[in-house]
Amino acid sequence: TEYQEHPKVPAIEQAISCGCAVHGMLLAAQAMGYGGYWRTGSLAFNQALKAEFGIKASDEIVGFLYLGTPLVNVEKPSMAAPEQYFNIIE
Repeated sequence: TEYQEHPKVPAIEQAISCGCAVHGMLLAAQAMGYGGYWRTGSLAFNQALKAEFGIKASDEIVGFLYLGTPLVNVEKPSMAAPEQYFNIIE
């Protein structure tokens, strides 16, 4: 995440927005039949790696998105009834 000074969008919202974008990429890849996962790990905090990627010390690596072709088909779980989790207020 490359933070930018903004009067209406604090750094925390910029980081969360980046996370939402990465999550969207993962969902899109899975919808296309690819598998993947998002991992942070110690490399996300490695200053030498940040320098290698040209990332400023004040910015953050939010994680690494690993994508590929799954070796097995994952069965979709059965759908739960929304009423089990939500109350509709009319």
